[in-house]
Amino acid sequence: MFACFNETLSGSGYGIYGNNWVFSVYMQKLIFFFIFLFSVISLLAQTQGKTTAAYKDIEKILSDIETLSSFYPRKEGSQGEREAIDYIVARLNSLGVKYRIEDFAGMDGGHSFSKNIEVTLEGTNPETLLFAVPINHNEGVKLERDGSINIAIALALIEKLSITKPSLTVKVLFLGAEFGEEPEYPLGTRQFLASFYPESKIAVLYIRFQSFPHRVLIRCGARGEVSPYWLIESCSRAMESSGMDFQVQGNENQIFRLDLEDEKSHIELFLKNDYPAVELEGYYSDSETKVEESEKREWLKTFFNSMDQFLNYHDEGFPDRWDRHYLFFTLKDFRLIISEKGYVLALIITLSLLLGYAVIFPARVNRYLKIIGKNFWFIPLLFLIISFSLFTSTFMIRGLLLLRYFPDLWQRLPLYFFLLKLFTSLLIFFLIMKLRRILPFSIKGSFYSSSALFLLLLNLLLVSAFNISLSYYFLWAFFWTFIFTLTANRAIKSLCLVLSPLWLIVALYDIFTIPALEILKRLLVSWVWGNLLLAFILLPFVLLTIRLSRLFRHPERSKQRIISGTFYVTFSFIILVLSSYIYFYNPWIEEPQPVSIFEEINMDSQEHLVSVESPAPVGEIRVKGEEYSYKISERATTRLVEIHKNPAILEVKSKTSSFLNRRHIILEINPAGTPEIIKVDIFSESDIIIFDANFPFSLYPEMQSAKIHIGRNPPVPLKVELTLPEDIAVDFQIEAQYRKLPYPVEIEGGNMSFTIQLKVKKSITFSGSS
Repeated sequence: MFACFNETLSGSGYGIYGNNWVFSVYMQKLIFFFIFLFSVISLLAQTQGKTTAAYKDIEKILSDIETLSSFYPRKEGSQGEREAIDYIVARLNSLGVKYRIEDFAGMDGGHSFSKNIEVTLEGTNPETLLFAVPINHNEGVKLERDGSINIAIALALIEKLSITKPSLTVKVLFLGAEFGEEPEYPLGTRQFLASFYPESKIAVLYIRFQSFPHRVLIRCGARGEVSPYWLIESCSRAMESSGMDFQVQGNENQIFRLDLEDEKSHIELFLKNDYPAVELEGYYSDSETKVEESEKREWLKTFFNSMDQFLNYHDEGFPDRWDRHYLFFTLKDFRLIISEKGYVLALIITLSLLLGYAVIFPARVNRYLKIIGKNFWFIPLLFLIISFSLFTSTFMIRGLLLLRYFPDLWQRLPLYFFLLKLFTSLLIFFLIMKLRRILPFSIKGSFYSSSALFLLLLNLLLVSAFNISLSYYFLWAFFWTFIFTLTANRAIKSLCLVLSPLWLIVALYDIFTIPALEILKRLLVSWVWGNLLLAFILLPFVLLTIRLSRLFRHPERSKQRIISGTFYVTFSFIILVLSSYIYFYNPWIEEPQPVSIFEEINMDSQEHLVSVESPAPVGEIRVKGEEYSYKISERATTRLVEIHKNPAILEVKSKTSSFLNRRHIILEINPAGTPEIIKVDIFSESDIIIFDANFPFSLYPEMQSAKIHIGRNPPVPLKVELTLPEDIAVDFQIEAQYRKLPYPVEIEGGNMSFTIQLKVKKSITFSGSS
């Protein structure tokens, strides 16, 4: 058949070569068509496969979250935490990745029954990105905010990165014992860093969400420490490019620099060891709005996309620099990061302009200096007037708190207390300034503006010497005050006066919204230093206001009286309304009043001490147990309760054996119920030497005492073994602390939410052998 075909074509004039050419053309088209069709089908199949894989990955994360939440509560050393650790290990085994488990048995100065799990995914670059997540959660958190999402995210990162294999080396840390009130916490981070000596650069992302957040908060510092500029910049850029809703509060960094943070940050130890770190937390609305499943999936996709972006930015490693004096500005969706070099350049340019002005107009500068020198006495006088106004308003605030028997009420109404202090201070200030006819005010208006410029320059230099990154508030104010002195136009002067304190006002807003309670305490209720600092900051702006007021024509004296009277009546009315609202404010209408009852039983002296703590007076409380009952009124918050029968709460058995002048002591501590903490302290009149112990310990020679470190939620009965010199007498003070009482108790009160804690103490003495 092909021969006939060839013959026909040959007869048509093509010949043998023409026949093959036509055949090859058709075959090529047919082959290309099938290749194209196969490619399209493969591409669609791959796309569908990727979508399905991504969907399954998200479903696996949601499944992990649900499983981990079933282990609630995951308190340190609890059964829930042990189940969570077992689940993490099982997932890591299923992924086929290498991991290392570390306990706290040999920890220096602490102990926990928890564990750390470390996973290392080696990359081609030895520089390491470290993801850290806590295994346990804080005391008293709700199931919906138990942080299971952190562990699930970490497991998903391990699964994803073990397949994609980024160039950076990645470590994922599951940290136990991260939450506690004692200063040695977080123990998990401390234990990891004790044996961590990297040879290459590292960066740390500490993930600490409670649940699915409405907005991611990038916390970039700790007490006295701030994260490097490049790390915040790359984190912000990664989240912005992925569409993640996030926030960095620039003024929070200033709080970190001032070492005025209210609570300990989980990246503090990393930063103090010079490891760049940021902490990813979440913003959650007060209303318990349920997050839809579709929103959870979308949030997870966006978050992992941002982590991919971050890894891509540092594909070749991390920068060497650590810029500690950068500035981060945020106004709604506007974000601007200014590096240390950029800010120093702006500072130099501004001061150069001032110096250039002094060189070009020396006569004018000399005239200003003479005016300031001639009337300089007025500056400290005005400072004293402002300070007195602030001091008087503080006196009023403290009086209100005293009348309410509610010393921390300002924490619940910080804005109302601030407004009360503001209006009270203004009223007192203007009443004193009514005596301006008695006080010899300068008639030279330029004195006020030049004095304000001089004071802001002084503020700028003093703050720059302390911490240059804190001086930009005064650099900004100094620039606009400088423009204020140059122009004669009243409108421009008014604009400069409004703009000059802008960043101070933004900082004040952030202090209230964060909220920074330690700073608010100094601003609102501090007697001396807070008021003096406020007066020093306000002084130049008051001078500018006086200067501007002298440029406007004042009404006639009769009208002035009417305006002044209206002003004083209005301010007095506002102060009265604010004071009344604060005095009659009851925060316990929508929520019960928190009341903490602390019971302390001394098994040796048979005393039962009870104390009550609450933010406000508690009225009357009745407590009834099996062996006792008592009543506490609002005036008596501590009392001694007589025990009619000794409750069998704490039983301690001991065994001793001696060998080669050493005494081996075994204490079997068998408390009733499940105490959260068991403490064992040793005291002696001689120097204590501990040769061996089954728990970590610390010696305090100056106090002739020692402490045995035992982790939270220990197993009971608990066995403590140690070896001491045989010839010294020692006293063991054993204390069991409960958050859940080992016996039933009934508590009666008003609209109150009760928590009751118990301490049981018992001592045991071993005499020394001669």
